[in-house]
Amino acid sequence: MNKGNRFSASPVDNQVNLPVIFSLQYIQSGKFCFSLLDHKQKGDFADALYRRKDFTWHDLRQNDHRKLGVEQLPVEMMKERMPVFLTEDVEKYDVIRFSHNNGRIVGFRKNHVFYILWIDCEFKLYPH
Repeated sequence: MNKGNRFSASPVDNQVNLPVIFSLQYIQSGKFCFSLLDHKQKGDFADALYRRKDFTWHDLRQNDHRKLGVEQLPVEMMKERMPVFLTEDVEKYDVIRFSHNNGRIVGFRKNHVFYILWIDCEFKLYPH
């Protein structure tokens, strides 16, 4: 639920059949920011979102996470601290692969929006 400017984990809901909306609203500055990607990585990132533009959360969950799907990883695996606007009940982040599996888009789901927090093309955000 939205508690002021903080987000808590999304309950299982009927929005799994709505198209996923990708948002950069909460992308974090620093080592895993869009601005640090090279030209090719930025193109691959855009292509990854475009290829999933008509997907629902159900579609993302049904697809293999090594292809067009999504996987969930525990918050504790990330080397970056949880942003202050997320509440403690957020236990997992959603991760999408891109750039021939060399890139990771990490974020969280709120209703049918995927809020992107970090972009990692060097396998440094969490242990692989």
